[in-house]
Parts: sequence; C-alpha cells; structure tokens
Amino acid sequence: MATRISGTQDADDPREFQFIRVGNLTINQTVQRALRSNQVKAIYDDFNWNLVEVPTVAPDMTVIEGQQRVSAMQRLDPDRVILVAIIPSATTLASQVGIARGITKGRTPTKGYQDWRMRVAIGYEREVMTRDVLESRHLSLNEYDVARGSTMVLHGVAEIDAVAHWRSLGEARIAIENILDLVIATWPETYQQYRRWDPRLFKAVSKVFTSNPGATVDMDALSTVLIRRTPEEWVTFSNETYAPGGPTKARLIGDELLDGYNACSAPGSTHLYWEGR
Repeated sequence: MATRISGTQDADDPREFQFIRVGNLTINQTVQRALRSNQVKAIYDDFNWNLVEVPTVAPDMTVIEGQQRVSAMQRLDPDRVILVAIIPSATTLASQVGIARGITKGRTPTKGYQDWRMRVAIGYEREVMTRDVLESRHLSLNEYDVARGSTMVLHGVAEIDAVAHWRSLGEARIAIENILDLVIATWPETYQQYRRWDPRLFKAVSKVFTSNPGATVDMDALSTVLIRRTPEEWVTFSNETYAPGGPTKARLIGDELLDGYNACSAPGSTHLYWEGR
C-alpha cells in the first residue's frame, strides 16, 4: 500500500512522523484529560478515517494528544496502523503534560479540574502545594460529578485555586490549611454534611482569611458562627437571599459570617471584613 505522504518537512519542525501499530501506543491519563467513555464509544460506533487526526506521541509511544481516538481504535483492532507525530523532546512526564495542556488549551476549553490536574503533573508549585495540603487531610479535588455527595472531595477548583495563588506560597498554604481545618472541625465527616465543601461556602470562608491578612482569627469563635447553620442551610440561605444585581451568594454567606463573628468578638479585638467592605 502506498504511503501517500509527499512534500518536504520544514527544517524547524522537530516532530518525527511514523506509522505505528495502535496496540503499541500507551495511554496515560495523567498526561492528558481523563478518558471519556461516551466519546470513545462514539468514535468506536461510527469510526471514520476522515475524522481521525494525527495523534501526538512521546518517544516511548505515550499518547500526548489523541487518546480518545487511539483508545477507540485499540478497541476496534489493535493491529491497525496509524500515522503519529513523535516529539523527541517529550521524554519526561512533565514535558508530556505541558505539551498536552498547550494543545488542548489551543483547541477547546479545558475544564477547571482537568487543567488543575495537568498543572499538578507538570509540577506547578502552588498546585502541588494544594494537592499536598488536601492529601494530608485525606481530601481530594475532582469534578462535580465525582465530588457530589462526598464529604471528602472538593469540586470548587476556582475557589481553592484563588487562595493558592494569594500572596506568597507560604501564606497561601497557611490560608488553605486554616480553611480546611475550620470546616473539618465545624462539620466532621458525616454523610449528612456532604455539602460542607460547597464552592460558595468555601469562598465565603476563604475571604475571612484572604481579606484580613495579618489578623489573628479566633477559629473557635468563627466555628461557633459557622455551625449555626448546616452546610445545606447556608446554601439555602444564599439561594433565598440572592437577588440579581446584588451581592453574590458567596458574599451573602461571607457577610453573615463576618457580622456574626464581629458581634461575638471580645471587646477591643480586631474586626474582620470582606475585602472592599
């Protein structure tokens, strides 16, 4: 069978092109976004060569980009041969994830958690710090569908990421630790309290610390205010109080927390405020 490749490759293009048996390609979900079974099935059920783009792979044949179509082709027939673009410099996990992240960001929006997971794999210090702090408390970060109903999984990527990138690395770490420890102390792990990691509630609590840098926060007093409602009741309060054009739902919770904290503070103690209030 003819190769059907013509022309001359640009001298600046470092990629190498080879026809490779798809069964020899390796899919590592740490490198790219997690496999979507529905997408793989759709490709498998209606396979069309005209829709198959050239996968990007590492020298060890790890798929950097194109794992959905490669996975579908492996299910169809692992002996099929496909043209791949090999990047000689992609010899480490960090370099592979970095390339995958760059490709996906240039095509379709990468979901918050998937992008965060890639940044962790690349070794971004603030994302790695966040993961380490979570794991030290037996917590994790994931997508909403995974986190829903769990007391040990957070899904507010944007909310925790905002704290991770606040001020210095050390200050950000302390803030995240304080937020997590406060919520854990207020609502220990029980199946009824799965919404203790609701993103609006997390952001409201986080603002107590990030809006008041240098202030000494009485954790017991703050917990006393927080426990006046269950997580579900805080979420319901924000939904019922919210009005279009008014404060955000996180801000409504935050104002209630800060007002309650300041009201019960000892005389002469420093009052806490939401940033810009």
